[in-house]
Amino acid sequence: MCLLLFVVVLMTQPCSIDHGLKPIHSRISGHVLFRGTAPTTTDQVRVGAAASFPPSQMNEILFSDPIDFRRDSARYELYLPPGDYEVVAVIWKEHNQPWNISDIIGLYGGFFLNDVFIPSFLPVSLEDGDSQLDDIHIPADFNRVNRDAKIRGSVTFFGTWPKNSGMVAVAAFSKKPAPGDFVDYYFSSLYIDYSIPPFSAEGFYQCRVRGNEPVAYIAVLWIDDGFHLDQIRDLGFYEDPLEPGEPGVVIPPANGVLENIDIQIHFDS
Repeated sequence: MCLLLFVVVLMTQPCSIDHGLKPIHSRISGHVLFRGTAPTTTDQVRVGAAASFPPSQMNEILFSDPIDFRRDSARYELYLPPGDYEVVAVIWKEHNQPWNISDIIGLYGGFFLNDVFIPSFLPVSLEDGDSQLDDIHIPADFNRVNRDAKIRGSVTFFGTWPKNSGMVAVAAFSKKPAPGDFVDYYFSSLYIDYSIPPFSAEGFYQCRVRGNEPVAYIAVLWIDDGFHLDQIRDLGFYEDPLEPGEPGVVIPPANGVLENIDIQIHFDS
């Protein structure tokens, strides 16, 4: 299962933060071990835990208080009800932007291989209301969210939208995710743009990525009106102009913009 994502590549909708349940005593704690430099646009960094991944909705993630991201390591505590948690992650938030699951920068169980973050993850279990796990240390990579380049384009929709459409997103991926592997979708995402409203005839997107690095797959993603994140699916993708039907790989310039990466979606085909 590759990055979140991310990670990957930690998708999600805007949400409010659930800080966990402090009246109980069960918790996890440890240190977040940062690598790289926090972007100047950083608003907050928190640790979050989910009983299953991907969660069916973003509000199923329980969050810690904000942690100090200006140091090489920072201690955190996250109060959780007893139970099993499949994923414990570090999530970055940008100023004036909603929380986004593609901005996962660390995972409990992840590790660095040379300078590359490998996004494996380990579950944690709190057996009862007095359980306390104190050595849940999490590596985190700010390079995931240091994005100096932009990819822009249009998405044109043909045919009839599904009546239960809830959200549309355009996502840039480090590789094409495995079909049906929703974890791979989240952890291989580099950036997700939710700016196109459903039922549009046309919309425009912008994905922020790292310059001079290949983006292997740019896809339009669909979520139903129940916002079930575990049922996200492709509507279509940017095609290679020289090989229609195949994903187009693009390399945006460092500190620059790659324009006219346009996508067509045919609902009735």
